[in-house]
Amino acid sequence: MARSRINHRLEKETKRNLLFIIGGVFLLILLGFTLGPRLLVQSSLLLENESENTNKPKENQSIVAPPTVDQLPKATNVQIITITGSSFSGETVALFLNGTEAKSTTIADDGSFTFENIELTQGENDIKARALTSDNKKSNFSTVQTVLFSTESPDLEILSIQDNETVQKERNPLRIDGKTSVGSDVTVNNFAARVDDKGNFTYSLALRNGENSIIIKAVTDAGNTTEKSLKIFLNE
Repeated sequence: MARSRINHRLEKETKRNLLFIIGGVFLLILLGFTLGPRLLVQSSLLLENESENTNKPKENQSIVAPPTVDQLPKATNVQIITITGSSFSGETVALFLNGTEAKSTTIADDGSFTFENIELTQGENDIKARALTSDNKKSNFSTVQTVLFSTESPDLEILSIQDNETVQKERNPLRIDGKTSVGSDVTVNNFAARVDDKGNFTYSLALRNGENSIIIKAVTDAGNTTEKSLKIFLNE
């Protein structure tokens, strides 16, 4: 009797498990009919998009190196200048002056390029260039170089002596003090004077007995010059 009850319980559990399995299979079949087509379509579209992205050429995917512009002067008093540099053969280089494209030119076979007759504006001029390929790809800009164009002559004031002045031997060597435009260099008889950051200058000049000719010259970074000539007489 005990074995019969055990067998009966096992039979019921087996039937129940079988019903669960059949129900699960039926649910999976139902989900397959309702969601399966949608999943298939989405999977197909995803594979198609990946295929198109793989086969489609990417725009501007190649890197275009910026050109190199040869070193320019920091300042100049010449308005029309020539700019040279180098880049890759077969490319075009566009030159930009103060943010505006000024000229373009084709690269020579050796990789060099030249821009002639570039007209600077008074004051600071920002100069840069970029390379362009035949299929319209552009490089980044080259390093910006700033060129100061100025035709303004520097100030030059002599404070410690006057033209045709006679000095006594106690003042020999003679100290020459003066003032010039900030950033200018000063020479006395072609020897460099000491100039501070405010334009004050000083120089000690050994005099000979009698007449002494003194040429004092101030020069800006752009090359503009102011010159004064003095005669100083030493009375020993």
